[in-house]
Amino acid sequence: MQLTGLRVDTRTDASLPGGFDRVVVEDPAAPPIWARFYEIGTNRPIFSGRDSIVRDEMAAIEHERRVNYAWYGYWPETVLKQYPDWKRASSRR
Repeated sequence: MQLTGLRVDTRTDASLPGGFDRVVVEDPAAPPIWARFYEIGTNRPIFSGRDSIVRDEMAAIEHERRVNYAWYGYWPETVLKQYPDWKRASSRR
């Protein structure tokens, strides 16, 4: 499910391992983004740390999981742009 009005920022924070953190920021001008996982039935993004507990916000999981895993991304964008061409080609068969 496409999400709008959000972006993921990498912010410098010398107090954290590696010196940075990743945070979700509201931004009405941000391009559409997709979450890696969604809750079945609600389509809300979900997150889980190494404790396997499902959380509603990326900020609720441990730092190591926030910065070393792609919880949000733009992966579906390419496929969705190609879909009309694929559909057209498959209907000719």
